[in-house]
Amino acid sequence: MKQIHVFFADPSFICREGLKQVFNLHDWVRISGEASDTVQLLQQLPQVKCDVVFTEIDFEQKGEGFQACREITEHFPGVQVVFFSHHKDNCSVVNAISAGARAYIGKDSTPDDILDQVKAVCKGRGFFLGSTIPKNVLTEGLAQQEGAKLRLFQLTEREIEIIRCLAKGLSSKQTADKLCINASTVDSHKEHIKEKLHLKIG
Repeated sequence: MKQIHVFFADPSFICREGLKQVFNLHDWVRISGEASDTVQLLQQLPQVKCDVVFTEIDFEQKGEGFQACREITEHFPGVQVVFFSHHKDNCSVVNAISAGARAYIGKDSTPDDILDQVKAVCKGRGFFLGSTIPKNVLTEGLAQQEGAKLRLFQLTEREIEIIRCLAKGLSSKQTADKLCINASTVDSHKEHIKEKLHLKIG
């Protein structure tokens, strides 16, 4: 497996040390560096080899990580940003997507989940959600956004309609009745949505 270089940006020393312990056990990953704030992150990034940046959302300023993500996405297109945060609200997850992040992982994740997400963002397309983040957080958040943002994931108009129904808690049959289509068609669309967004949708 190709070696993956990761960089950690988090105001918590304990968190950075914990991530080091997770990754230092595996020879397919190499730690490029670390930063306690986004200024250090953006200063160091051009000087190191990096494939994935793990970052928190809040530093000295609330939401500071989102702006750093936007700058990384613009100036370092080969670097994938993963948010590693204790926030689990739909606003934070959708803001991460809008900023250009490739994954969102909860700080209560297992080491295996963290490692799997790193591999996923380096191999796949789309947006990956950590296993401890409730799936409805993303569907509800996306349903609150304009259709144009949803189309970033190449979702069709029908798939967008179905996401909005799911976010309201409708079953496949209820969704089918509302949209005047077959329940089997709804299930088919749900599979396509799951593939595009890398989600598990019940």
